[in-house]
Amino acid sequence: MITKTTLSFVLTLILTAIALTQTSQFMTEQRLLDGELSADDPLENNLGRFDAYEMDLEAGDQLYIGLYSENFSPKLILLSPSDEIFRRKPSQGQPFIEFQGIVKENGTWEIAVVGDSTASGAYKLMYLWVADNTVSLDENADFCTTLKFLLAHCAVDFHFLKQDTVSGKSGVWTPTVILEGAKTAEIVSPSREWYNALMYSGYNRTRAEQQYTRLVEDITDCLGDNWETETQDWKETGVISRYQQKYFKITENVQESNRYVRVEFFDFTKGSTQSQHSYEVRVVINRHRQ
Repeated sequence: MITKTTLSFVLTLILTAIALTQTSQFMTEQRLLDGELSADDPLENNLGRFDAYEMDLEAGDQLYIGLYSENFSPKLILLSPSDEIFRRKPSQGQPFIEFQGIVKENGTWEIAVVGDSTASGAYKLMYLWVADNTVSLDENADFCTTLKFLLAHCAVDFHFLKQDTVSGKSGVWTPTVILEGAKTAEIVSPSREWYNALMYSGYNRTRAEQQYTRLVEDITDCLGDNWETETQDWKETGVISRYQQKYFKITENVQESNRYVRVEFFDFTKGSTQSQHSYEVRVVINRHRQ
């Protein structure tokens, strides 16, 4: 039986950091723990050797936990405040376990990383958390609210917004939330996910320019003074096919996060790229990673 007296302090400190750093309308957090089972960890006859962590959650929060180890066969146990137990173990021969769900109880939850009595070695524990008000978005949300919602989910790599994979595209998903005004949107690139919304595609340069200018103004007004801006004027780019591009980029002035939004304007008429349309305007939401 796992008791609170054996709990590690590590995850508790992480959740304290969430409360301190997430002060915006929507709240999310991602953490990756590097842990290790050793002879110094608790050992119970009917359980095995384990590390234990605790976290304070509220009903309605959404949670994802991933556990990985190449050094022992890991098991994952979650204990609710009312002592309901959730167990996960890897598929045969696999070193990875996942748990995802909506939290049903307020209070302190416990996580245990478990091996057998001889287990030792390093493991990685990934934790993604979304507050109850950030699980879904009101269908009548305006552009600014939707942008802030997507930026919050950027901190957890848009994990909870992935819907179906896009046919014919590896590592590309259709998101459950589309930025207002977008023709299409995609979540791109597994393990380094970013959000890409197509706002204009066509042959009218004036309309494309107007869309670009309006997006720059709306995003700047929405995000406020705690974000730093930069621009790049028209430049020929592309590795194989060449085209013209300019962009506006606004980056969060918080070192731990560094999320950013980039408005990109593409001109395919002055390069070697063969495109379905002459002009495109896109909004990219991403973050700088260590």
